[in-house]
Amino acid sequence: MAWTEKLAIIALGLLICLVSMAVGSSVWGYTYLIERLSHFQIQYWVVSLILLGLIAIGQRKRLLLLGLVCISILSANLLTWYLPTNHQSTPLLKVLSCNVWVYNQNYPALLDLVRKEHPDIAMFYEITPPGQQQLDTLKDILPFAVGRNSQAVVYTKFDLNGTRVLFNSPKYHNTTIIENLRRGDRAFTVVATHPSSPHSKQQFLARNEQLDNLAEYLSSSAAPLIMGGDFNVSMWSPFYHKFVEKSRLDNARQGFGVIPTWSPIKIRALPEFLQPWLSVPIDYIFTRSGKFELRTISMKAGSYIGSDHLPVIAEIGVVE
Repeated sequence: MAWTEKLAIIALGLLICLVSMAVGSSVWGYTYLIERLSHFQIQYWVVSLILLGLIAIGQRKRLLLLGLVCISILSANLLTWYLPTNHQSTPLLKVLSCNVWVYNQNYPALLDLVRKEHPDIAMFYEITPPGQQQLDTLKDILPFAVGRNSQAVVYTKFDLNGTRVLFNSPKYHNTTIIENLRRGDRAFTVVATHPSSPHSKQQFLARNEQLDNLAEYLSSSAAPLIMGGDFNVSMWSPFYHKFVEKSRLDNARQGFGVIPTWSPIKIRALPEFLQPWLSVPIDYIFTRSGKFELRTISMKAGSYIGSDHLPVIAEIGVVE
């Protein structure tokens, strides 16, 4: 057996193991260690391309065909987010959601981004007291604020009179909820949340409990909804699937791509074209229709603002 064929067989074996790990962790990853493996579908796909190239060197059609089947399974996890949806709607508002990062010193970049994007609702997480003073300079364009000096701050152009606010309750840690926020004659609920980062098994359980509590709250409400946050979970986690299914949420990413947003801060020092391949999508904007139908018109990641997260920005429309 030629060395090229041996290499192809080894590469195919590794590729099958990779696909099994990617799919298995996404479907059955309900334990702390296995669930963590589900978040890296982008990276699995990149490695699979390298392994497919090694299989091709062996020049065995049967091995190559099996490799293509494997890579198509991994590709499906990514490509479904690029499938277009019906975006025919009238613009209603723009939403910005951003984990500023507690160690961030580059607030001018964040403020410049907010003024450039000019959102109607802006949600911020991991705000320090000095950072809160910086954010308060935005009150000329976002005059109303809820949750100041907290882990989930919401700034908005819309008057808060007549709203009901749930702020950092025991069931919804690091969460701000504004019910009956109005734009003209349309009333909706806004939720900003930042569940625990699962760095330990205890935090993993706390994150899952918060997702369950939020799903219970959201499922009991019929109001149109706009929700943003650093959820510390990717779209491929079984806990994400459970959360959006129970909450009946629509991910604003659908039709606009994977849009990876988080990576270790050291990766932000690498060339910009490399960063998406070394990042994972854990920052979201969700919508849900109620008395009127909401649709996402556009969704994108914002520019680097000194955080380990990129902001996410979505234009939300209403179907007349």
